[in-house]
Amino acid sequence: MFSWVSNAASNVTGTAPQLAQFLSLAFGKGGSWTWTLGPGSPTLTVNGLIDSMGSQLIGQDWEITWGPAVYQNNDDNEADNALVVVYSPSQDSYVVAMAGTNPASAFDWVLEDAKVGPKAMVDFPLTDLSAPPVGGLTNPLVQQVTLGTATGIYNLLTQMVDQNGDTLDLAGYLTALKPASGHSGSKIIFTGHSLGGALSPTLAYQLLPSLTSWTTNGGSVCAMPTAGPTPGNGMFALKWGLHFGPTPVTSNTGNQVTTLNTPIFDVQDVVPCAWAHVIDLIDSYTTITYPNPACQAYFYDFNTKSVPVTLQTQTMELANEESSSTNKIATYFGGIATAAQGLGTAALVARLLNTKGLTGSFPLTYWNKTGGTGGTGGWSQYSLPTSTVTTSGPFLDAVALIHVWHYFQFFGIDPTQVTRTIQPAS
Repeated sequence: MFSWVSNAASNVTGTAPQLAQFLSLAFGKGGSWTWTLGPGSPTLTVNGLIDSMGSQLIGQDWEITWGPAVYQNNDDNEADNALVVVYSPSQDSYVVAMAGTNPASAFDWVLEDAKVGPKAMVDFPLTDLSAPPVGGLTNPLVQQVTLGTATGIYNLLTQMVDQNGDTLDLAGYLTALKPASGHSGSKIIFTGHSLGGALSPTLAYQLLPSLTSWTTNGGSVCAMPTAGPTPGNGMFALKWGLHFGPTPVTSNTGNQVTTLNTPIFDVQDVVPCAWAHVIDLIDSYTTITYPNPACQAYFYDFNTKSVPVTLQTQTMELANEESSSTNKIATYFGGIATAAQGLGTAALVARLLNTKGLTGSFPLTYWNKTGGTGGTGGWSQYSLPTSTVTTSGPFLDAVALIHVWHYFQFFGIDPTQVTRTIQPAS
């Protein structure tokens, strides 16, 4: 849930301190927040996660201990990165929750998500944080992360601003922590979804050598990433897995995620297939199912010789519309997927060790912003198309909804029972 709420600031705009203040309300006790850059400068009622649902969280005593803090690129009024640390005294556990891609942030899409390739790799761990990282040539003999991942780590460690406008030092805060005396099971857990699913395991690994006050006194450092694209090369993936082995954890009823340090992804989600398993061009699959357990890639069987041209995905078949001179959906997405796979292959990226793929069910429940009474929002059900798709709309709907809403199923959470962060002030 902390990972989920860390993305809340993507729904609003403002200065970095304003967005950090918004997140402070969203994580804590809630309250009124004036969206000064919103249409009509509305005052929003913000429901705080700890205040509204704290009794349902393990420990029931979570509190904010660092941040929330936001990074903003060139004052673009977006939360380009966001992070908070919360603590439960009864569990003696800290959760370091970081946001994923902000859909409205060009910086996220262009720099932190897409900067990967044979000339866009950075040696790991990052040793010079005095300036933003610069990409270099891929080298399979050393640990490397993508330039996008490295940029995110640099921002989280050096550029985060709180609601007072102060730049916070995450590493300094975490390195000073010690487990509570007499407590077993003390943990620092790094978590995030999507972009946060790449940044959270990488940040945990980056900081691990400096967390000796915690680890030498019996505390463990863990990661709980979901839906993350591959953050680094094969050497990085291997070494990460050796440092972060699967760790059993108590879970709620219906929760399919029973271990920490096991990156979770939906086999029908395209995002975690970047950049190692975007498309399989072998075309050797005789059985087509959705999903297809025989294929690790998201796209496959790109049949450019058929009429019409077709492309299989883990959710549906795409086909060019022969009657249209422009609507060539299979060719379009097949080309994008092939180019993306080429970048990942040339960069020698690989999925983290111990990554686990899960399959969600349909219909899935999602929040429809234009649904409900009067079109002000409501819960809806979504099912995959049952026939070949020739336009991009149905496919992109599936991509967006699966990437967010299927993951609630994996954790045994009914999204309709989760208090929404924002509601109009009465």
